[in-house]
Amino acid sequence: MTALQHICYGIEEFSGVDLTSSDQHLKISDSRVQRDNDDCRKMVEWFKHYNPFPETSNLISLSTGVAGDSRINCHMVKEEGILGIK
Repeated sequence: MTALQHICYGIEEFSGVDLTSSDQHLKISDSRVQRDNDDCRKMVEWFKHYNPFPETSNLISLSTGVAGDSRINCHMVKEEGILGIK
């Protein structure tokens, strides 16, 4: 059982409302929670094998994947950008 389910059950008890009588019940069923947990495990395993943020000493653009070299000046990025536009 996830932490969120414990919170939902606590809110149900406090407010006297039972989710089993609404459409929300389908979203918190045990099979749905199990499927969500399985999907989460699959994503974690995928990210363990295919790290989108590898450790590197190079500066790499997230959008293009282009690696920077010694000409990169990240301390004056605004000024460098303005010069690049001119």
